[in-house]
Amino acid sequence: LVKMKSRMTDGFAGGKMDTTQRQKLVTRLAVALGNVASSETGCAYLDSERQKAKDWRKDPEWLWWALVRSASAMGNSRPYEKVRLLRHELSFQRLADITPGPERLNEIQVVLKGTGVRRYKWLDQAVEKIKREGGALHAGKRAMNLRNAQEKIDYLLEFHGIGPKYARNIWMDLHDEHFFEEVAVDTRIKSILSRLLQVGQSWNIAETHFVLEAAHAAKLSGWEADRLM
Repeated sequence: LVKMKSRMTDGFAGGKMDTTQRQKLVTRLAVALGNVASSETGCAYLDSERQKAKDWRKDPEWLWWALVRSASAMGNSRPYEKVRLLRHELSFQRLADITPGPERLNEIQVVLKGTGVRRYKWLDQAVEKIKREGGALHAGKRAMNLRNAQEKIDYLLEFHGIGPKYARNIWMDLHDEHFFEEVAVDTRIKSILSRLLQVGQSWNIAETHFVLEAAHAAKLSGWEADRLM
């Protein structure tokens, strides 16, 4: 995958391009994506990502841990590597049983000490919201059963600290059916696209369309292209 990413970015400089130039770049990205997807490594990786998503969806506290992951991984995924080892100490049910307010907030802060997570206040607020909805299992089922992508995004936006980007990423990590054609154009994808076309500093719909066009040309979904990149 690393070697293929290198080939995908060799020899291109960012800048404005006409339709013919753009199509050539789409084709090149499509060919590279197709080669990765059909390789043994690529196939195994996609299978692994689907299985991880399937296992996560089975977790009765999946919603809570999605919020924990977002709070601990904003701009840096390393804190979550420590946080996920605190499965018991940071479980929703354990925290829900603690008196809300300073007592629970202090407990969350103590549990997260040394992990690098600073957004623990968000998690305290999330516990209260999920409790009002009947607990992690009930709230998670309600979220899963929402009718479309926008409703699912809007629901997660109700949680303090979750913006559109992280709301979308949570559903993509779950391999939700309403997000099969989504692409999270972030720094890792920008690094590939930076020499293929003019890429701004923030995610935008034009970049998404470019990747989706290449993915479909390679007979892949947006989600599959996103994972491979």
